[in-house]
Amino acid sequence: MRWLRLPLLALILWATWTAGELVFRGYDPYYVLFSFGGHEVQWWSWLVLGAVLALMLVLPMAWCRWLCPLGATLWPLALPGALRVTRSAPACSSCRACDRACPQGLAVSTVPSVRSGDCTACLECVAACRDRRALALTARGVSRPIHWAVVPALITIAGVAAVAASPLLAVPSVETGAPGPAPEGAAVVSLRVAGVRCARMAQAATGLLESEPGVLRVRAFAARGELEVTYDPAVTDPGGIRAAVEGPVLDEHTGEFRYGVFRVTEVDGTRVPPP
Repeated sequence: MRWLRLPLLALILWATWTAGELVFRGYDPYYVLFSFGGHEVQWWSWLVLGAVLALMLVLPMAWCRWLCPLGATLWPLALPGALRVTRSAPACSSCRACDRACPQGLAVSTVPSVRSGDCTACLECVAACRDRRALALTARGVSRPIHWAVVPALITIAGVAAVAASPLLAVPSVETGAPGPAPEGAAVVSLRVAGVRCARMAQAATGLLESEPGVLRVRAFAARGELEVTYDPAVTDPGGIRAAVEGPVLDEHTGEFRYGVFRVTEVDGTRVPPP
């Protein structure tokens, strides 16, 4: 059943590549549950969430064990991982209490160390072990067992570092205009735009500037809701660019114009008061 995640992951990657959008978002039970009604959540998204929750009442951890595509991407990372649960065969009584305690259903009592990508280092198996010498969290190159608090501490440090570094590593979701260096005399303005939350919305915001006189290049960063606009100051200025971004957007489904889709909140780091 664990192999179901591989075709699901392949389908998600294929759909994302062809559509240029994270189409799985509306089907992802975690996104539906924790986005509090994100812009991709539809009525059927709640049906998917309800079905997954109902399945987990019958088969605990069913989503994580059999369907979660993220779990499939973590499998290769488990092999070189430095932290793992190890078993001392002489101290092990083969009571299989650790197997029964593992929420992922791993056979901890049959391996010298848990190398499965499904292991989340929850340490439920270590807590259930009747002999404290039999199971322990260890690190490569360290002879003594590692305290359980190391795991949440490392996760916290890694999470904070990732969030802090994400603006530095952001790549343009959409980029228009001629490549290469900007023409002589051109200026650049950075706009923080409310409403640019994904590649699709970044594409829509960029489309508002494609026909704007004087706009030479636009780079949209959906990860941080930002537009970087290169323009000819002899033709336009940041005020005109802001007005174009905040203009009406054509709804492709209804053929009607929608107002207030995007709102510029900052111009070159200076906050713009709401209207």
